Formats: sequence, structure tokens, C-alpha cells
Amino acid sequence: MTRKALGFSFLTDVDLGNHNAGEGGSQLADLKKYGNRPYISGQAYRRAMKEALREQIDDPQKANCSSRYSCGEIEECLICDIFGYMNTDEFDANDDETPQVKRPAPLRVSKLLGQYERPKTTDMILQEDQSEAADNRIGYREIAQNVYHGGVMLDVSAVGRREETTGDESEDHDEIFNRQFNDKIDSETRANRVNALVHSVRSASNLAGQARHMADFMPDLVVGATLPEYNQRIQNALNLDTETETLVIPQLEHVIADITALNGDVWIAGTENPDVIGNWKDVLAAADDAGAEVTESVTGCFNAVANHAVDPPADARN
Repeated sequence: MTRKALGFSFLTDVDLGNHNAGEGGSQLADLKKYGNRPYISGQAYRRAMKEALREQIDDPQKANCSSRYSCGEIEECLICDIFGYMNTDEFDANDDETPQVKRPAPLRVSKLLGQYERPKTTDMILQEDQSEAADNRIGYREIAQNVYHGGVMLDVSAVGRREETTGDESEDHDEIFNRQFNDKIDSETRANRVNALVHSVRSASNLAGQARHMADFMPDLVVGATLPEYNQRIQNALNLDTETETLVIPQLEHVIADITALNGDVWIAGTENPDVIGNWKDVLAAADDAGAEVTESVTGCFNAVANHAVDPPADARN
């Protein structure tokens, strides 16, 4: 049984900072907030993942596209392949020799939402201007510490494959009567791309404000899964009781049961950071009893998912 999808749901404790500024004035970088909780947009997190992916690639031309200027050559470009594109001005939809106008991204990324109602403060920074006529100005930046929840899904079967459809051109509608996926890369290249993407999820850190300070975005609690079909069930695995600052264990157990019932596999790992949840041992024990494999480290959890997704064990293959 081949694995067609992989996904992660995670909690990460992030130090005091403003990691994705909102719409503040010229001298105020305010927090993006949902209610009184900070959040990091999915777009900002995708950008951080792109930067982490680029750092792993020896040839920068294979990961050099931006969302505005995309080459569309998924055979060579990891950014266009994994993150997708829509370049209606660049490509000719009627020319079979050029890339398709758009590509749905095999990758899906959620926003990172702060889980706890915690205080925020304002950091005063000096905005230096080297010109003789200008004065140095004081800037202000809202900052906060929180535990963020996020999720990532990858349609493994779509990596390095281009979907081609045909319809009945004689009719006045766009009904598709044939759909097929054509390989543009070999299986080894696909495996390397999936591994690189998983490592970029683990290592993503280049978010807003990181030019001046650093913050650890590596998850403190992560649940990963591989599935023989694409669904996003893993994203509901981690739910916090914010009053007791504990993880809701029955929900985690039920999600693991759903995924294993689909013949999927689940891994879980944590750093036992007391600022994240207060019931670490109970969570890991319950996940183990429900059918998840508890790995010794967060890194080990990411590696297990990547290795299983691209190279399933012999007893899991058709």
C-alpha cells in the first residue's frame, strides 16, 4: 500500500517577539491577533518554509522562484512543484510546449494561532537613518510569548506529477471526462523532494523580525501521519483546554483511531516543555495505547514520517 499523503499537527512555544506584524502605522509594528491571541499567517509560514527549503538545495536555480514570478518547470524547480503557482500573464494556455498556467499546490499550510490568553508588551526600537538630513526615529513593536498551534499537509502523490484533464469541447460546459497524472520526475527525485519538504517544516524559522532576533519554531509537540489517501484528519489531533493548559486526550485518541482505521500510521513526540501543556506523560502514554508510535525526539518523528511516506516498509506495499 503506497502512501499518498503525509501531515503534521504541532504545538510550539515561541519566545517573546513579533513574528508576523499586522497593519500598524509607520512607527508601530503591531501583533496580528485573533481576539487577544497572536497568530502567524499561513502565507508567512509558507514563506519561512520556502527559505528553509532553499537552504537545503545545492543549486539555487532549482528553488529560486517567487509567487509573482514562477518558471512553472516542475521537473527542475522545487518551489513551483511543491508550492504551486498561478501565472496567467506568463504562460500560454494554448501552447502545449509551455508550462500550464496554474498548478494547485500539493502543500497545504494552516495559520499558526496562539493558544493562550497571555499579556503582550511594547518594545521600543531605534530606527536608524544614515542620511545627513534625517533624524533617528523611535519605533515601537508589540511583542508577546505564546504557544502556537499549526498544521501541514502534503499530497505526496502529486509531487513531481502534472495533472492533465480533457473535456467535451463540443458542449457549452467544462465537464471533465478524463483526468490523469503524468510523472515529470523519477521516484528517487520524488523521495528527495518529500524529505526536503519535511525537513523544511521542522526547520522553518525565517519569519518576520528574525533579522534582528532569533526564536525557536521547532515544534515542542508534534503528531505526524502517513495515509494511503489524502485527508486532513490529523489537523484535529491537538486541542488544548486553555483553562487547565492541558491537552484534550480523548480527542487525540479518537483522531489516532480514525487514521489507523484508514490504514494510516501515526507518530508522536514531544520535548516535555511545561509552558506548552501540563499533562505530557498522560498524553504520550494515551497516544501509545491508541496506536501511535512514540519516538524519542521531535526530529525522530519528522524523520519517521518522511522515510515511511517515500519508502514504505515491505509489508505495507502492494
